Amino acid sequence: MLFSSLPEPFAPVGGPLRYSLADASADRTDLRILDADGRLLGTKRFVGRTDITVDIAPYLRPLFRFDPSTGPTGAVSAADRLLTIVVEAHSATETCRTPARPFIAADRPVTTSRWLTTLPANRLIAPDGYDELTLCTDAPLDIAVTAARRNASSTTIHALPAAGLWRFRVAAADFPDAERLTIDGGPCGAIRYTLLPPPEGARTVAWRSRLGSIERYTFPVVRRVTRQATKCRGSGTEGIVVGAIAQEERIELQAALETAEMTAALAELATAREAWWIEGGEALPIDVLTDSCEAYRYDGMGAPAFVIRSTRPDRPLWSC
Repeated sequence: MLFSSLPEPFAPVGGPLRYSLADASADRTDLRILDADGRLLGTKRFVGRTDITVDIAPYLRPLFRFDPSTGPTGAVSAADRLLTIVVEAHSATETCRTPARPFIAADRPVTTSRWLTTLPANRLIAPDGYDELTLCTDAPLDIAVTAARRNASSTTIHALPAAGLWRFRVAAADFPDAERLTIDGGPCGAIRYTLLPPPEGARTVAWRSRLGSIERYTFPVVRRVTRQATKCRGSGTEGIVVGAIAQEERIELQAALETAEMTAALAELATAREAWWIEGGEALPIDVLTDSCEAYRYDGMGAPAFVIRSTRPDRPLWSC
């Protein structure tokens, strides 16, 4: 009994992750799916089959939980955004085990040496703003950060010591005199920021993208904030009586007039598995109520709007 086929390392859980087992016991074979710490994630039992193929992706998709934490400019490991999996096969007489394989929270295969981002390469960031870039590289890599102001510039180098999945944090406050920032990842390409104060009342939302990264966008306009009440009513001899009352806050955010590329990227907020309302240094989980968003317009520009709410009705967003 042996595993004849395995998924590639860093394969996306959005697609199938097929493990094939050859020469299994026809009487009974149990497959056990384990994480790197040996925690059991799922089992499947097969009877009467000697050649077995199983897709483990459905077991893994609900397990990812991202944390949009902040920090100073620099590279940090993204190992917490991987699931490292081992599959074991057990029969009455044999046991075999696969090597550990890392998988990512993406919906398509990821090529190495690239930024894993859905937003355009040219972006705005507030002078005290923050962004996080995710990249996958197949070799050690140097990332050059260039801060420019008028005719002056300075560059610092941040080394990625090994291949793998990394996060690169960009804290604009680390460059107080800069007007532009360029994050050059060599074979990954360059991300360019223009530092610009946001409009008064602007709000930032972060979300988990289809590529397994966290994207951020500052909405310049809060179009409206509404409170919706749900009342439990009863009718008696004295008329209608209100019992329990539940309330919910909803916030409608309006994007700026954006290019087609940015509009398409923002449209993915409607399908994000996780999203957060950024309030100072705190990230509050939100539920995106908008189910559809225009991703393209004939005239090439768009300003999508989204309605959100807190995942905890007892903790409103607007008053926190």
